Amino acid sequence: MELDKPNIKINWRRSALAPETLASLNERSNLLGALQTGGFLLVLLLTGITSFYFWLQKDWWLFAIALFAHGTVTSFCINAVHELVHGTVFRTPWLNDFFANLFGFIGLVNPHMFWFSHAEHHKFTLHPPDDLEVTLPVYHSKAKYLTSALLNVHCYHDFVILFRHSCGIFRGPWETVIVPNKPEDRKRKVVNWSRMALLLHLIILVASIASGLWIIPVLTTFTGAYGAWLFYLCNFTQHAGLTENIDDFRLNCRTIYLNPVTRFLYWHMNWHIEHHMYAAVPCYRLHRLHRAIKHELPHCPRGLVEAWIEIAYIQYRRRRDPDYRFIPELPSPDQENEPQSSRLKQIHDQAEQRLAEQAQAEAPSGRRWQCRVCGFVYYESKGLPEEGIAPGTAWEDIPDDWRCPDCGVRKAQFHMEELSEKEELPES
Repeated sequence: MELDKPNIKINWRRSALAPETLASLNERSNLLGALQTGGFLLVLLLTGITSFYFWLQKDWWLFAIALFAHGTVTSFCINAVHELVHGTVFRTPWLNDFFANLFGFIGLVNPHMFWFSHAEHHKFTLHPPDDLEVTLPVYHSKAKYLTSALLNVHCYHDFVILFRHSCGIFRGPWETVIVPNKPEDRKRKVVNWSRMALLLHLIILVASIASGLWIIPVLTTFTGAYGAWLFYLCNFTQHAGLTENIDDFRLNCRTIYLNPVTRFLYWHMNWHIEHHMYAAVPCYRLHRLHRAIKHELPHCPRGLVEAWIEIAYIQYRRRRDPDYRFIPELPSPDQENEPQSSRLKQIHDQAEQRLAEQAQAEAPSGRRWQCRVCGFVYYESKGLPEEGIAPGTAWEDIPDDWRCPDCGVRKAQFHMEELSEKEELPES
């Protein structure tokens, strides 16, 4: 397996927006960021403090209710990390980094590891093997839900992975690609964060044993063990039952309508088509983006019940017919009456064409600049001829008013990475 991927770029279909509209939607606000982030943190603290109070009072029924509410809130910390590592919540960059590390610590989510994976997910959504963060099909069941969402019997895996990363051990076909041995910058960030998180959680555990307050690590370190029922129902609607190897976010992502409270806890990721289509739009503006492109979207389930009925039906059909693919109906006149077989053939043709391009492409040498928001990469050796930027154009020579062609962020939001030479990675 090679370290550097070929310069393959998926030509995603995006709804057209006027430049001034996109610029307005991309605008970040420290005030709105503080309302979302501060509000979420406040709810998390209130449920934790309430749980601690009832524990002190030995009112075990109210303690159990408060603790379950605390687990319900903290399970969404990964969604907080997700938004903050995109760098879109606050206008001030260090605030995004600070709260990403805070919520990552609470939820045992390494923000560096998450971003290295998630950037690829945005560039190659449901196009394996370039996106292995989400792979389909994934079958959900009542047993899987109960053992993961109410009392998570698998939560110890989070600590195993954190310990393994703290030792610099990366395994599998995905970890060894997104955190390669060289260059060492990525690996160092993941390892150092994992070690610091483990140390702080160990201090909490030792202090709780010494003081006799066993409830402290239950409220901080082991929150992944309980209460993820709502997170499970929300998060797995994003891509479940949809189709791989298709270049239209409307067909491989799912937007659903949720009530304001759930939407707030979920960091507005119910607008998932919109988020993938324009990743630079802050989560608190996605509802505006939805209104702007709603006329081009497929039917959006109203609530979790309708969404999961749809997913259950797709799973039922796929178990009976492994070749079945669910393709949402689109409202555009040229596609709404297109036969199912024709559209499936189009999907397979797109996949075959992409594989052929990938086999012929060569990874370019030189510097690259990666968008911190959506993962788009500018290769200096390739340039962007379609935008009038010739091959070999240095990043410094690109005009300051240039914007990312995928998500519309300004040049200032990019950061540089060095392309290393191709090398073979150890087999997992």
